[in-house]
Amino acid sequence: MHSKRPKRTATLICGVEPELRAAVEKEAERRDTSMSSTIRALIRAQLTLAADNQNRSVTA
Repeated sequence: MHSKRPKRTATLICGVEPELRAAVEKEAERRDTSMSSTIRALIRAQLTLAADNQNRSVTA
């Protein structure tokens, strides 16, 4: 039986340069996680950093 709860994630298809893919694969291996988990963590960190920088510029 399928859950009636909505999905928490959506599929995002993104083309990247081979060098970037290799760097993400290397980072995923270092973290011992999947590429998708690594990509989510990297995006989350980048968005947090951008929000922090924006908050600093507003309060300055």
